[in-house]
Amino acid sequence: MQKIDCPLCGGKNFKNLFYKDEMIVVECKTCGLIFTNPQLSQEELSAHYDKNYYYSPGKDPKDNTRYFDYNARYLNGKEKMRFKEIFEKLKKLAAQKGRLLDVGCASGFFIDEANKKGWRAEGIEVSKWAADWGKKNLKVKIETGEFEKLKLPQNAFDAVTMLDVLEHFQNPQEALKKAAKILKKDGIIYVETINFDNWITRYLIGSKYVHMVPKFHLYYFGRKQIEKMFQKTGFQIIETDLRSSSVGDYENCGFSMYAKYLNLLLAPPKGHRNFALNDVINIYARKI
Repeated sequence: MQKIDCPLCGGKNFKNLFYKDEMIVVECKTCGLIFTNPQLSQEELSAHYDKNYYYSPGKDPKDNTRYFDYNARYLNGKEKMRFKEIFEKLKKLAAQKGRLLDVGCASGFFIDEANKKGWRAEGIEVSKWAADWGKKNLKVKIETGEFEKLKLPQNAFDAVTMLDVLEHFQNPQEALKKAAKILKKDGIIYVETINFDNWITRYLIGSKYVHMVPKFHLYYFGRKQIEKMFQKTGFQIIETDLRSSSVGDYENCGFSMYAKYLNLLLAPPKGHRNFALNDVINIYARKI
């Protein structure tokens, strides 16, 4: 375990917010960034992402540190709408369908879809099991290792994507800084991560939030903090969008999202535990 200063502002004074799974979630008194402190070492974090992380069919339904079957949600097509919207945006924003790097690509389904859309896509994944699965079954290009430590060509990629990964980094600001270095000028980055900056999720649900897994989800961003982080690392934000994981990140947005959320509150399915609203933030930004 290691204590850290605030990676956004360098602050050293924190307010303890939650204690969960033997971990403390704090808020920086200077800038408001919320994160786990102290944190597990990188070696401990990396060791967690083995086969059992991605495939644990017999796990306790309340255990949010592992998946029943991570690959199943991609194989059954549930992520198609999510991918479709991302690629439509990238097509409008990027100068060309050139090189795309998916950071934290897991088994490589997004890379596979990107290749089908005309991109020259590749990925980076810390889990050897997930990377090997993708290379064998999807025939995609994945390099195994920690993004921050790998030697990558600078000014080489037209787009970088980070889907549900920024909250896993020990220092997300350094990860964004590296993404800026490997992107071409005017290259596009897309990030999808946790938004904890709303009354229902933070104050009503709090530590019971389904995605609060402080050993492995190290950061719980607010819009103000994450936008500042992008600005400090060489990006100009083009668009931000909020979604709700409780009703499907991409199946619903706008009015339909709020209508379905109300229905969820009035008649929740048996065993349903996720009632978060606007807890996912999607960001498109350009390297400047």
